[in-house]
Amino acid sequence: MSLRRDLSRLTDRLNHLRRNEDFTEVIKRGSDRLWVYASAPLARIKWREETFRCDGKSYRYFIHPYNATWRNERAVEVALALDFLAQLGSRSILEVGNVLSHYIGSPRGAHTRTVVDKYEDSADVLNVDILDYQPPARFGAFVSISTLEHVGWDESPRKPESVARAFARIGDLIEADAPCLVTIPCGYNDYLDELIRQEQLPFKKSSFLKRIDEHNRWEQCDGVEALKRKYSRTVGTATALFVGRR
Repeated sequence: MSLRRDLSRLTDRLNHLRRNEDFTEVIKRGSDRLWVYASAPLARIKWREETFRCDGKSYRYFIHPYNATWRNERAVEVALALDFLAQLGSRSILEVGNVLSHYIGSPRGAHTRTVVDKYEDSADVLNVDILDYQPPARFGAFVSISTLEHVGWDESPRKPESVARAFARIGDLIEADAPCLVTIPCGYNDYLDELIRQEQLPFKKSSFLKRIDEHNRWEQCDGVEALKRKYSRTVGTATALFVGRR
């Protein structure tokens, strides 16, 4: 009787899910994820000779099944980040937004990397607002990949000025000469776009990249062109990126 009851409950649950539009979306996402992991080896072969340039340096596109990087801005963002990390030696690193751990493992090994992410509940991630974070010492480097555009902007009610406070707070958390790399999708956060346009972010060097075709190839462009582009909310990908360095 117990087995029959459990099967009946399971059947009822499946029928409920079939009537729920979200169930269809779950199936679609699951199918897409399976396709992504199956096609990742072919994507690596296809992209192994492909490169993009930023500030006079050539980079290979970063191909990884997580988030299907060959379909979005991660292909260039993570490539830039890995090159950045390779030059840091033994510096302690603060990362805001849990992104790189999905591609290079947990923050252990050659670098001491502390990851702060207010929302993502994951191993080795500190679930704290960057504005409230109180580390025991300053960090020797800073990196953030497509995260800071969400600060204040995705909250309800919206508090766009919070991102300026976040940048100020980050400045207090890192050493005065700490190398920094930050990427921000253009056209996502209007308030942050204006700070970029007015050159009010604390970077010595600013660069811009734009997506140039449906195959996800990118090239460097000027800020005027990049900031005219809009974030593609229908598919959740950027069409242009700001890259800040220090």
